[in-house]
Amino acid sequence: MRVDKKEITESDEIENSDVLFGVEEIDDYVTVRSSAFRRARIFYSIGIISVISLIILVFARSWFIAQIDPSGDPGGSKEIVLLESATSNADVAETLASNGVVPNSTFFRLWATYRNSNAEYLPGTYEMQTNMSVDEALAVLSEGPNDVAVTFAIPDGLCLDKSLPFIAAQVPGLQESQLQDFVSTSDIDLPYGEPGISWEGYIYPGEYSFTEETIDADIVMREVRDKFQSAAAGDGYGAVDGRLGVSGYQTLVIASLLDKEIDEHRDAYDTTDPDQSKKLRDDLKKISRVMHNRLANGQHLEVDFPQPYRSEKAPSAIIESTEKLLASDGALENSICGPEVGPIAFATLPETPITNPSDLALHAAANPLEGDWLYYVLENPAESRYFFSSTLEGHEKALKRASDAESLLLQGEVGN
Repeated sequence: MRVDKKEITESDEIENSDVLFGVEEIDDYVTVRSSAFRRARIFYSIGIISVISLIILVFARSWFIAQIDPSGDPGGSKEIVLLESATSNADVAETLASNGVVPNSTFFRLWATYRNSNAEYLPGTYEMQTNMSVDEALAVLSEGPNDVAVTFAIPDGLCLDKSLPFIAAQVPGLQESQLQDFVSTSDIDLPYGEPGISWEGYIYPGEYSFTEETIDADIVMREVRDKFQSAAAGDGYGAVDGRLGVSGYQTLVIASLLDKEIDEHRDAYDTTDPDQSKKLRDDLKKISRVMHNRLANGQHLEVDFPQPYRSEKAPSAIIESTEKLLASDGALENSICGPEVGPIAFATLPETPITNPSDLALHAAANPLEGDWLYYVLENPAESRYFFSSTLEGHEKALKRASDAESLLLQGEVGN
């Protein structure tokens, strides 16, 4: 195509530039933004991010303040008891939060540490209110308790004769003889037991606190009884007759056997691990089921323990022992709590509990897992691995594995 350049105007030159270079007109093109537009877009994005960040900060600040100083006025009065063994910032924080005094235990602990990292709280009873600020709660704590409390703790697994001196040693002015006289002569009703039943099994483990000016045997033992009754009722002891075919008292005896069974291997369970803690609870409930099944079938329990223990009455249920326990008239010749006695195997349930069971054993005795197991054996003590079976054949195989594992363990000890 021939074009005369002189006949093309300036505007035509722009419009027909494609013609000059021998190409067709192209509709698509790229728009190049100016630098001013790019800067505006950056500032706009920064502005949006800043606004969002500000909103988050405002909400975070409001939430943080609410953990330190909740909205609204303090609520009703609340008695808070701090025990001797739980007066650290972390323990106090949990106690206050669980009672609704402060909204958040973690923030109380952090704020209390920030305010005074060396704070020491006295055990006792504090008059506080719900919905308090952390600073208000700290002010009450700094003033000290209303009355200095007498506190003591009872471990599980102690027989009665060991529990009473343990209590007396922790309560000023209280003598072991006073506790012995009370449990021997008091007509106080014990749950699920016949009148005059032994206190064996009823010494509920846990921490106790008293604010009375004078603490005597009556006050202490009634509180021990009440705590046991509350725990057992919560575990369903009042309804075991219909569910399990045994009385509430027989269930308590089973709980004491369970506690002794697991006691030797309790340390092998890492109860800080949720899975291990559940395994301990399940193992106890399975062993409980074995005991209930054998009792229902009229079979010997054949439960034995390496640990010594005591029964208040002549242990007619005991079928074997390495030491002579009974005199010719059937009375106890030795204290079964003594270190010279054991192991012992039970044919049927003992007439009384053999120890004061733990919370876990109390619960497991009244709430066994469903199953048809009739046997159990500890296959691997190092791992607290029990094997449960419903047939003698399966049990004998498990016994062989347990024996082999024990031999390997002994060889390892010799090799070391």
